[in-house]
Amino acid sequence: MKFLKTTLFLCIATSMFSCRVAYFKKSAQVENAVQNTEAVIKSGDILSIIVSAEDQAVAQQFNLPMSSSATYGELKAGASGGTQLQPYIVETDGSVNMPVLGKVEIAEKTRPQAVAFLQEKLAAYVNKPIVTIQFINYKVTILGEVAKPGTYTIPDEKITLTQALGLAGDLTIYGKRGNVLLVREKPDGQKEFTRIDLHKQDILFSENYYLRQNDVIYVQPNGTKVFSANAAIITIPLSIVSGAASIATLIYVTIPKDESQ
Repeated sequence: MKFLKTTLFLCIATSMFSCRVAYFKKSAQVENAVQNTEAVIKSGDILSIIVSAEDQAVAQQFNLPMSSSATYGELKAGASGGTQLQPYIVETDGSVNMPVLGKVEIAEKTRPQAVAFLQEKLAAYVNKPIVTIQFINYKVTILGEVAKPGTYTIPDEKITLTQALGLAGDLTIYGKRGNVLLVREKPDGQKEFTRIDLHKQDILFSENYYLRQNDVIYVQPNGTKVFSANAAIITIPLSIVSGAASIATLIYVTIPKDESQ
């Protein structure tokens, strides 16, 4: 009897611990990759670019006019209105059209690179120019088997894969942790698809650990969820057929019989 109790206890304990989902198991080889965490400006990005200097009157001519309506930046910050400089949209050719300077190509540059580039151009017009650039549309999208799928705006323009999954409430128990899909747009506009195994530590040192703006993360459902969904699809028509049969039987039983037949 004591042996049976011990065996039963071990079985229950094993089943309980098997329900816990592990992340980042130690892998045989972990490569220390150099991580570039700086966001790269791309066409379609919405940017706040502000030029300032000691002589603000001179610097002001290089800024867009003020806008009295809520801008993307205000919406991101949760403000309802106010007056701010209008944002820039990076054109398909990678340029922004700035006052006085005209079209300036800044795509494929990081923010520090773009700041240095613009300050160099402005130096011909402004004494000691200061350029401030901020991404207004820095966002990532998390879909699939997570608690809170959706698109999330990132105020500090820097987020890791694990932080993004945390924003989405973590994976559900039906999510495939060994097969998470990362969709990223390359400089030429093509989509890059990368499969990520959250069980391995390697991802912590991968170039994909730090996300970039407009990245899409898709968590695929595991076999249990797929089976449940398919079972539900099959059950619905069966329920309809069964219900129709029940109604037909009820009608047949309740219709009065012709005694003369």
